[in-house]
Amino acid sequence: PNPGNLLCAALATCLHSTIRMIANYMQIPLENLEVKVSSMADVRGTLRVDLDVPVQFQQMKAYITIQAADAIPHQAVKKLLKASEYSCVNSQTLRNGVSMEMEYDFGE
Repeated sequence: PNPGNLLCAALATCLHSTIRMIANYMQIPLENLEVKVSSMADVRGTLRVDLDVPVQFQQMKAYITIQAADAIPHQAVKKLLKASEYSCVNSQTLRNGVSMEMEYDFGE
């Protein structure tokens, strides 16, 4: 896998575990949960072919398939998903950005 695949996997894993954690907290039994994440990047910026293209993903999208136990109202599942979207650390970090510093050691 390349770094982009790993970033998508990290987001999918974070969403999946957050949904399961909050479902457990809300006492919502889940029959099925699948999370897939796709991304789109214009690599012209990364390759320095076009310096006007930002070096970043232009889009990331999460596809969530969820099935709660039959007795659970649809509204409760919507509430679960809204709380999970808010509580997913990776999702919030990607949406809001984070301070980033670089430190180099030249081994001297």
